[in-house]
Amino acid sequence: SPSLHTALAYFIDDHQTLQPALEALESSIVAQTMPSAALLQHLADHMSEHFGLEETVLFPAVPFVPSAVLLTAEHDDLWQLWDDMQTACRSNDADWPTTVRAYADRMQSHIHEENACLLPSCERDMTGGAKTALLRQLERFRQRGGWSRRPALPR
Repeated sequence: SPSLHTALAYFIDDHQTLQPALEALESSIVAQTMPSAALLQHLADHMSEHFGLEETVLFPAVPFVPSAVLLTAEHDDLWQLWDDMQTACRSNDADWPTTVRAYADRMQSHIHEENACLLPSCERDMTGGAKTALLRQLERFRQRGGWSRRPALPR
């Protein structure tokens, strides 16, 4: 059966592209300087595209549906934490570091869960036909510009 390594690498690599933004959030907490609106928008753009691709391409191909349902619910939770973070930062809430920390910690945990559990399970449990279909969909996404359309992390 075809190897899913390319598809797994696609998602793992995109998880890695989020690390500088998460590090920027950490730096903002340490420095007690609120994250910029541009950084928050960068995170929203990344989540929208990445979560959308997982929910429309990867999760439907996964044979163990409960995991996909749980991860989609996690995406919803992460969006709520992002909304909370954005609201706290926009309103100059004195507790903004706590909301930023909650988002950053949850996102790191989510990335770890996908990299350590979901993606290896996909490699192990998906049928050859499902792997081939997933690789084709990811290739079409890449040909349309894929994640390369995403703007660079704001400085």
